[in-house]
Amino acid sequence: MKNLFSAIGVIVLLTGTFIYSDRVTMAVKTTDELLVKIEEVKDDYEIGPIEAIIDENTIIPGKNGKEVDVESSYDKLSQIGYFNDKLLVYKPKYIKNKLSDNRDKFIISGNKESKDVALLFKVSDTDDISKILNILEKEEVKVTFYITTTYFEKNYNDVIRLINDGYTIGNLSNNGDYTDSNFAWMSTVLIHSGKQKRNYCYASLSDKDVLKICNMHNSYTVVPISVNATPFIGVKKNLKSGAIISLDVNRDVVRELESIINYVIGKGYNIKPLEEFFKE
Repeated sequence: MKNLFSAIGVIVLLTGTFIYSDRVTMAVKTTDELLVKIEEVKDDYEIGPIEAIIDENTIIPGKNGKEVDVESSYDKLSQIGYFNDKLLVYKPKYIKNKLSDNRDKFIISGNKESKDVALLFKVSDTDDISKILNILEKEEVKVTFYITTTYFEKNYNDVIRLINDGYTIGNLSNNGDYTDSNFAWMSTVLIHSGKQKRNYCYASLSDKDVLKICNMHNSYTVVPISVNATPFIGVKKNLKSGAIISLDVNRDVVRELESIINYVIGKGYNIKPLEEFFKE
């Protein structure tokens, strides 16, 4: 009887071992198939980087690409045991010429491969932007406000709130005088208190002194298309992928802003603030 029980025990043990081994074999086979599948399709899901366009002292920013992280994707898909492209894990493919390495160049456009445009609003010391903000909030659009140091001092809490709400604040210093000491103060506060990643100057291509000063203060110099009279017609005329269009704060802009936004979006473009617009 004792020998019988021993024999049964051996049989049970061997059976369990075979079952366990079979399951391990099946698991290994499944995961190996997953790895092979990921390796086979990874190139199909790759998006190559779009390099920046640099011409003398100007730059059009590029865009980082992405590629499948084979190891991380394998680890994740192994948990469910089958291939699902929605669960693939990606890692970036970085461009060679980053904006942070080219602050000594004028930014003349956003990336032209994306249907994105940036609307900038130049705000003077005494301007009231409440009506513009009401329209922007109604249309669920974020833009960039270029403000002076005087405006910033008078409306500090409101400006910080705008940054926290997703708007970008550009730095006009003392009405475009970037030699003014308050320029550096404002850029420091915007980045540290407002937690904005970059400080943006406003210039034309002839403002080489502005470019030099802003570069010295780790700032980025933007050259927009300025539209003053007949804002709707001006935006319509200059609308294209990557366009940076500047508008003054006045009654004409307030009156036509809703039509401008609807036209831009209706043409398939996305309106973005500079922080998002220049995201690489």
